[in-house]
Amino acid sequence: MSSMFMKIRWLSRSLLTLAFASLAVWESELNQLVKRLWANLRESWWFRLESFEPLVVVLFFSIFIFIFNFLDIFRFSWLKEFRIMPNRNPTKEVSTKHFFRWSAITKLVLYLSPIFAFDFFYPRRQLPVEIPSVLFLFWQIVATLFIYDLFFTASHIFLHSNKKAFSLIHAKHHRHSHIQAMDTINLTLIEAATEVFFSICAINIVGCHPLARILYNIVIVGFLVELHSGYDFPFNFSNVIPFNIVSGPREHYLHHLCGTKYFHKYFACLGHLSYFLQSV
Repeated sequence: MSSMFMKIRWLSRSLLTLAFASLAVWESELNQLVKRLWANLRESWWFRLESFEPLVVVLFFSIFIFIFNFLDIFRFSWLKEFRIMPNRNPTKEVSTKHFFRWSAITKLVLYLSPIFAFDFFYPRRQLPVEIPSVLFLFWQIVATLFIYDLFFTASHIFLHSNKKAFSLIHAKHHRHSHIQAMDTINLTLIEAATEVFFSICAINIVGCHPLARILYNIVIVGFLVELHSGYDFPFNFSNVIPFNIVSGPREHYLHHLCGTKYFHKYFACLGHLSYFLQSV
């Protein structure tokens, strides 16, 4: 790692530590702020729509994928240091095509149409009056990410251990040797539906507050696109959080290269579960 990489990583760690220290010092004020925010949100007609959360997911997928596609096309010289495999860049032609793909639009229409129909014919979203503390919202998001990753890891190991299942469901995701952000959604319909199902299960097991669900959706979309971006920035959570607790784009890139390890997404401890399940 270069000295610049190390400096940015330590700066990011310092800012994260400062953020947690601020939460401890001003927890009461932040709780009041979130309380006022929630009171306004639950009275907003657009927030009460069943389709609001899926639209947030679509919006942030579009934003994050656009950012990494932009970097892939223009290939600024200073970015080379942060490419996981500098000599395996996706072509500019492929990256440019990713800005507009009919297949992605088709999936989007199929995904959102039934939800819009519910909003129109059978509005049913009920929002609670109370809002948990900021710290409790944070732990809900972390717990939901962990449970999602647990479900995903077990499923992912099965897909790689069963040739027929891999060919039918997962091979499409491993089609491209030059991994990039758009590969996040390069999934079969079965695999995409399964991942959404895992997320819904995790959210319901934890019993997430609607505000925690919104934040969870933004966080998991950011993490998913980052994993497939092909970039390992010093401010990624996998580099900022010490003791190798969190895995990141580097591990996932290696998984796409060899397909025999790093079956988890975020929590490194689930990598040990992978070895255990493979040996059973």
